[in-house]
Amino acid sequence: QIEYNKKNNIVPRTIKKSKEEILKATSIADSNRNTKNEYEINDIKLPTSKLEIIELIEHLRNDMKKAAKVMEFEKAALIRDKIRELSEYLEVK
Repeated sequence: QIEYNKKNNIVPRTIKKSKEEILKATSIADSNRNTKNEYEINDIKLPTSKLEIIELIEHLRNDMKKAAKVMEFEKAALIRDKIRELSEYLEVK
């Protein structure tokens, strides 16, 4: 990088933004996200039967794939973690 900068007469400088500019930029990014999820991953109530848990895992797998497809990787990771948790619960049950 240093060599490239010298060759192209680039002098790195710190970006200076006001607090308001930073807050505005982050609020725009937040508003572009889908803030209301189809469901809250941590609020899922645990089904009582093994069959219901297996069905829930399949439903979550589909949701995880959809989230990853639209590049909602954080949501996909949360769903993946919930799938693991449910799978471990099934093994114990």
